[in-house]
Amino acid sequence: MNPLRLALACTLFLLGHSWTTHAAGPPLTAALQNNTIAFTWPTNAAFFALQYTTNLSATNWTSVSNSPSIVNGQFTVTNIALNASGFYRLKTCGIDASPVAAVTMVNDDYPAGIPVYFSTSPTQFPDTTCTVENSAVICTLPQSPLDASYETTFDASQSIDPRSCTNGSLDFHWQLFKPISQGGDLYSCLGITGNHSPILHVPPDSLPNLPDVVGDEFSTSWRFKLTLTRQPLDPYATAPQSSVAWFRLRYLGSRLTLAMSDTCQSQTNACPTCPCTTTNALPSLETP
Repeated sequence: MNPLRLALACTLFLLGHSWTTHAAGPPLTAALQNNTIAFTWPTNAAFFALQYTTNLSATNWTSVSNSPSIVNGQFTVTNIALNASGFYRLKTCGIDASPVAAVTMVNDDYPAGIPVYFSTSPTQFPDTTCTVENSAVICTLPQSPLDASYETTFDASQSIDPRSCTNGSLDFHWQLFKPISQGGDLYSCLGITGNHSPILHVPPDSLPNLPDVVGDEFSTSWRFKLTLTRQPLDPYATAPQSSVAWFRLRYLGSRLTLAMSDTCQSQTNACPTCPCTTTNALPSLETP
């Protein structure tokens, strides 16, 4: 399959236009967005990655360092500087690039699953509140708050390693952090499983109930971090490379109280007459 190529002229974007090219493959679209260039292509073209060169006669195309996120059903790469004119293309498998995170959330409200969007810019999603915290862009899920009476899963099994276009060479690591109002520390419990697998399971009432803070919903939002680390395909390959994706949400209506959660974290068993009465709230058996 011939790679797609797109020559960019900065003046085109300054006029507020966009440009789409088709070849023997999926369309690659470029447009001006918040004083940067944004590239998009369909998510059914998951086996492609964005590359660029300043000289069409060159054979050493370079993979764009910005990891794509999924926005409105499209792979999206943003924060390409306006002065980064050159030639851009989509390249199939075999490129040396960071892992691409793709996560779907499933629960009773969304039984067919709904994509979780990640951002590289706090202004990328006009309808979603994103902030920069410790150099990471964290966006609130539009579906927040979640109903604590539902079991929710976060499925990252569609994430890929661009070198092989599969996830077989990826290590998955989910981490959950307490809301800022509770100190923001790492949190784990027996009920939440899959910390080192593609799918994270969050059973009903596995996070303690926290009251909303009027005018400051972020202080009671739980933060989720997914780290994808690609492992060498052979002993002589390059060192492992990682991609990190963050999102946050509020969790309301849980029958697990904050006091009981704190008590259970120091216990080893649960029973109706024990200090801890909720098995899911016991310390996790997995490494957080």
